Amino acid sequence: MTMSLWAGARVHLTVVDPGTSALAGNVGLHVGDQTELVRARRAALADVLGRDIVWMNQTHSTVVEVITSVEGVPTAASTARALDHRAPGQWGPVEADGIIIDARGWEEAPALAVLTADC
Repeated sequence: MTMSLWAGARVHLTVVDPGTSALAGNVGLHVGDQTELVRARRAALADVLGRDIVWMNQTHSTVVEVITSVEGVPTAASTARALDHRAPGQWGPVEADGIIIDARGWEEAPALAVLTADC
């Protein structure tokens, strides 16, 4: 489901329902699904959104990471290190409990995906 919000922001929600095909819409690499299938679903989501995605794994911490552009590459401001780019359209994951994408300096800032626990 995609929703239009304020100032051009969009939210795309994914939900995995219980049942026989529990992993059919899964985009999390941490739940025992096949890595290549998850990366393919993530690439499809990036295509729908029309931009790369920065992925964040929630850590239940006080860490909030700011992502900036260094020559068009998503970079963690706290370490000045470029994010991992293991598959087309996918950056990270960022291990944090919050994330901010500083859109200044980007021709087109990436989307943000936050993976949360159900606890």
